[in-house]
This record gives sequence, structure tokens and C-alpha cells, in this order.
Amino acid sequence: MRLTNLKHLSLYLIVLFNIFAFQSHASEPAIFSKYSKALILVEQNPELYRYRFNGPITIRGLLVIQLDMASPAQASGDIIDIRIIPTRLARNKLPAVINGRYTSAIEAIFIRLSAPQLDELFAGKENWQRLSHGTERLIKQPVEVTFNDFSASVECDSRTYTATINTIAAITDKRVAALSKLDISGC
Repeated sequence: MRLTNLKHLSLYLIVLFNIFAFQSHASEPAIFSKYSKALILVEQNPELYRYRFNGPITIRGLLVIQLDMASPAQASGDIIDIRIIPTRLARNKLPAVINGRYTSAIEAIFIRLSAPQLDELFAGKENWQRLSHGTERLIKQPVEVTFNDFSASVECDSRTYTATINTIAAITDKRVAALSKLDISGC
């Protein structure tokens, strides 16, 4: 009888320890890389791994628009996602989570663009329609963007960085973004 009670007590203590260990680790705030003083941490929720910064800040990078394909050789015009692959210089301006849960370098920043922004970026509505219904699944364009809102959160058990674009402009400097590997997979 005593041995059974001792086993139950041991099991109870192990479970209790694991719960407290997880809770203390989950609420531990993230530590960020050095970043531009133009960004200010305005909101943090360590329990949900979410952090939001306000700018404004301007960076350069490669805009990558992934389109849904109506067929293997024809894009439907529907956008799956839009991301910016920041240059190395731009990454140094941004807060990457370097310690804590879900650490990750900033490989991509997910954004949203309105129809008028896409039309303007790609030299008019007609040109954007031609590109978004063409044969390519990915549309790439070097850009300079200014955003006022930058966030680090967790999606699908992976660190994700997002921004709200204030302005975006195409640039022609081919040295803007060196693209070594582009992972376009989802969750």
C-alpha cells in the first residue's frame, strides 16, 4: 500500500514540475538582436510569443509574390502570399528573436498589398493583370519599403515576421537582394 502511494506521489510531483517548468519557460520574454532605434517595442505577449514594434523604418529587399496556378502553365491571378526577402543591411535594422522560444533569423517578412499598390508597383493595372495571369508561379521585384508596424509571432510552430507597408517602390539596383534559397512552403 505504501509503495503505491509513493508511486502516485512521485508521478504527481513529476507532472506538477513539468507544468511549472513549461509555464515559466513559456512566459519568458524573447531576446532580440540589435536593431534600429527607429523601431520601438510597443506590445509584447510572451505567453503567445507575439511582439509588435512601431517605426517608421525603410528597408530594401526582394519582393516575392507567390501565385496560385490555375493549371501547370497558367497562373490564376490569386495570390497565395507576399513576402519581402530583406537585404543583409536591412536585416541588421530589424529585431530578430535570438533567444527564447522559437528563435529565428529574419529570412522573410510577410506583407499584404492592396490592388492599387500592386497596380502602381507593376506600372499599371494592365501590366499587373498580365503578370498575375502569366506562366510564372513567382513574381520577383527588388523594392524599397517603409513600414510603421513590424511584428514577430508564431504560426504553425515557426517564428514568423510580418509588417504593415506604408509605402513601396520598385527599384532597379540588381544588387539589392541576393537570393540564395527561397522556401515557399506553408505550414
